[in-house]
Amino acid sequence: MRLNKQATSLHYFNVYAVKVRIDFSHLSSNATIIFPEDITYDPLPEDDNGLIHNFETLVTRILVQYTPGLQLISSKVNCHIEHKYSKQMSQKSKVTYILLGGDQLTVARIRGTQCALSNSENGSERLEGFIPVIEDWHTKLCYMQVVWKRLYSTCSGIDGGTLFQLRNLINRRNVVKDVKKDLNSCEEFMELITKAHILSAAMTVAEVQDLQGLSRVILSSEDHLTTLTSAAKKVCSQFCNVEYCTRARSSTKSTDRVQEYAMETLSLGLLLLEFKDAVREGDGTRVIRCWKYFLIICRVTGHKNYCLEALHLLTQYYFTLPPQYAEQMVWGRFVNSNVGQGNNISADLHMEHLNRLLKDAISLLGTNKTPKAIFRASKALGMVKDILCQFDGTTGVCFTGKHTRRSYDEDLTKVLDELSQCQVFSYKCGRAHHLFPSMVCNKL
Repeated sequence: MRLNKQATSLHYFNVYAVKVRIDFSHLSSNATIIFPEDITYDPLPEDDNGLIHNFETLVTRILVQYTPGLQLISSKVNCHIEHKYSKQMSQKSKVTYILLGGDQLTVARIRGTQCALSNSENGSERLEGFIPVIEDWHTKLCYMQVVWKRLYSTCSGIDGGTLFQLRNLINRRNVVKDVKKDLNSCEEFMELITKAHILSAAMTVAEVQDLQGLSRVILSSEDHLTTLTSAAKKVCSQFCNVEYCTRARSSTKSTDRVQEYAMETLSLGLLLLEFKDAVREGDGTRVIRCWKYFLIICRVTGHKNYCLEALHLLTQYYFTLPPQYAEQMVWGRFVNSNVGQGNNISADLHMEHLNRLLKDAISLLGTNKTPKAIFRASKALGMVKDILCQFDGTTGVCFTGKHTRRSYDEDLTKVLDELSQCQVFSYKCGRAHHLFPSMVCNKL
């Protein structure tokens, strides 16, 4: 530092745009705002039925994946939940690095800026044309915080079957109380626990003691797939309770609170798996359905900012945006960096990847971090990314866009044994965890 050359704090906003892979030119681009008299943002019965149907598919996949002997019928299981734009969403995305993408705070700042500039003289100064929309990856973080607040307590180590007790059982020290500190570890742990609960619930409905017994029950039938599907439906109907239109059971002293806790863990975990699978498939319809439930969840748990953004999103899609823009908003929120089904990610997660690459480029500038050099690096980001991918392909580096993970089958087996020993899905009147004495599934 010198008297005439002081250190400068630079703050920039990286932006990009994704070309929508679906042609919506046949839809109107004129806004016609119509609010029906019976307007509602709550999930409808068809939303409940669709969600449970998708839960059954997810449960079926997990049963086939982890039950010995069922791999023989894996080809008959639905690996991708199809939607009307499955073909288009399996294509590789074309990314242009010129426009916006944002999380809840970014969207709120954009909306506030537009409001502050609403009296400007021309459209460009009023920032007309920008439609702030909440994205999905940061929303998943908010949802995980809700799950942790409801189910995770560091004082529940003696309560068998609770998240913290199972975390200690398999020594997952990277699973922390504050989800923001390590989202990936907490998310992977929740996915593991959900799969273990699915297998435990399936063993309960089949009245068997282990996975080998479950395999024998399914394979001994004449129609394996029908028996498997029936088991998945029983798991969802008996132990999943997320339907908004179904009245929750009343709290009584005779209720088994341990079973209620297990059902709540299974229900919230399956909703997380449904949301993740919808994003992977690029299914905007399923994502919007999940947002209806997120609206209720955020409202009840006090996450008012995300509740407000969920309200904005649903209002834009159903009422205020022209049909063409509404469909673009729903189906343009995914990025597919590779060709094929199940390779989509959220647009804001793609932005995080770009930010990391741009920060690496800026760090190499050394002492030459000037605004001009940073602008030049950001404009070259797309070309640099293509060059890196081409170099990796030429040198034989296999890049799938997905992290390779060690198998957690041993962890899954240990958690499943603990759940079976605690008999969390078998009704026993009067049971309760010390830290969750009044737990009721589907309190929402």
